[in-house]
Amino acid sequence: MTNKNYLKYSRLVRTYMKARHGLTQADLDCLVFLSDEGVFDTSYFLNTIFKLIPFEINRLYRLIDEGWLQFANNRVKFDRRQQFRVSSKGHSLVRTYYRLLEGDEELLGLPAFAKKDNPFTAKDERLKYRDRQAKKFYRDMREELRKKKFK
Repeated sequence: MTNKNYLKYSRLVRTYMKARHGLTQADLDCLVFLSDEGVFDTSYFLNTIFKLIPFEINRLYRLIDEGWLQFANNRVKFDRRQQFRVSSKGHSLVRTYYRLLEGDEELLGLPAFAKKDNPFTAKDERLKYRDRQAKKFYRDMREELRKKKFK
């Protein structure tokens, strides 16, 4: 049995994903949950998702406007029968999230992210206290993952 420790750095990866993509914790949880669901309608979103994450009335519309969710059919009118699905942008975010949790990618080693866009490479004066602490923890995580790779 392989030793997979997914939750060890989960808080750090969540912090990175939220800062990098401008999402809240509830948005990230929502996208992770919906990525396996396929097509869903408004009533499913309201009856299922809002039991799992904090209630925000405009979450569905905001995720559509930001491109994380998309319409599954050609209707543009919002009603209970309207169907949605996670967009390719949303699926890409979830795949990256899982790869970071598994240690397959490094937070700074991602080719799509410029160093200036990485929240853990910002100057310490601009960071909040929690982000400064996460930055220190991130350095330790990178060293540990590098040691595991070279063993």
